[in-house]
Amino acid sequence: MPILTRSTFSLVLVSFLLLAACGEGDQEEPAAQDRCGSDGFKSFLVGHIDDDGARTPLNITTSGETPGISNGHEIRVQVGRLAPPGSDREEPVLLRIYDAKSDDVLLRRISELTLDGPLTLDVIDASQVSAGSEGHTELRDFDCAIDDGTICVQFGFDSVGDRSLQDDDEFAYNATGGSVTIDGVDNIRRLFTVQLDVELGRNVLGFQDESTGAVEGCLTPRYETGTDFWPLS
Repeated sequence: MPILTRSTFSLVLVSFLLLAACGEGDQEEPAAQDRCGSDGFKSFLVGHIDDDGARTPLNITTSGETPGISNGHEIRVQVGRLAPPGSDREEPVLLRIYDAKSDDVLLRRISELTLDGPLTLDVIDASQVSAGSEGHTELRDFDCAIDDGTICVQFGFDSVGDRSLQDDDEFAYNATGGSVTIDGVDNIRRLFTVQLDVELGRNVLGFQDESTGAVEGCLTPRYETGTDFWPLS
């Protein structure tokens, strides 16, 4: 058996440490869509908004409450707080997942559609609002329906503080494309998981605002059943 000299032993030790360090550096972080499961977040969203050369990073993480509702057409969730473009004051950030043709509580319909596995929906382009609809956050005129495999998405800042995106707010970005996956509805723990990767455009509440952006990540709201709407937390 060969005998290691002090210099050989030192070389072997240094090589081992370097290999270990390289191995640690090669470990990749989980994808943003997986962070709710891997890190236990209620919501984890990252992305950006670009407006005439100015970039606003979107970094939203919460392990606390994600209040909202699911009603006949939408799932609306407060995913955290963040300062909107051009401001230093944090405001509630809302995400809307919208079906223009639904005639039932949207989360109840999704629960039925995910019995056999995750439901992946294509996000339609809702950036081109119809004439006379500028300055409004309504999505009902767009052709998005989960029964057709499509969905509308809206991301915005609730400056009024009423847990909705309305015409009195300042920033509501309609998505232009991407995908939304709903892993399923856990009827025992009463929660559901949403993963999304969407492109953003058109702040519909800004006059001639042609900003664009993107957001990706996940959210895992809890729910309570109801008749016309289901509260989320």
